[in-house]
Amino acid sequence: MLILGIETSSPRVSLSLWDQKKACEIAREEFETDRAHNAVIFEPTKKLLEVSEDQLAGICIGLGPGSYSGVRVGIAVGNGLSLACGVPVAGVPSLQAFSTLENFFVVGDARRRTRFVATIRERKLVGEPELIPEQDFAARVDSLEHPCFSCDKSVVAEHENIESAYPDAAAVAASFSEPGSQLLEPIYLRPPYITKAKPKGLAARKKG
Repeated sequence: MLILGIETSSPRVSLSLWDQKKACEIAREEFETDRAHNAVIFEPTKKLLEVSEDQLAGICIGLGPGSYSGVRVGIAVGNGLSLACGVPVAGVPSLQAFSTLENFFVVGDARRRTRFVATIRERKLVGEPELIPEQDFAARVDSLEHPCFSCDKSVVAEHENIESAYPDAAAVAASFSEPGSQLLEPIYLRPPYITKAKPKGLAARKKG
């Protein structure tokens, strides 16, 4: 029973083959790239599929939050392999994959002069990440009672009690459970901002 874990939400991409029966990783691939995940991911994925041979039983994808394009690449690859290999595909929050500890926090830059704090209990994300104004973030970090991780270098540099870490595909794969009829979509810190196109008639009247 091998599970392929795919974690593409950060610049440090990882792929893992996880043995569910032995509860251990048997092979992995990783690489770093800012915005070119789709140009690099296929060769390391192919290597792991060759290792798995006919033992692949499922695929688990880190759904973010994180890189918008990166997460979507991971979902596309996972869905495609699910169809090609005839195995189920599931997704979990990438925030759960920062550590193998039972309880911890993940923090980071949420843009728009805000930071976020995510609470992980028993390796599961509790609720939604908390958005905090920049000026209140230091006090919030000081109040955290468990280890704290971040993949944002600027956030780590500002606070000595935040440890640098990245979500890892092995932890993603280890979280796999048989999915229902779930639709895999990226997890966002905020709802995506979508600009609606103006009706053509209205645009034409304004020009006139």
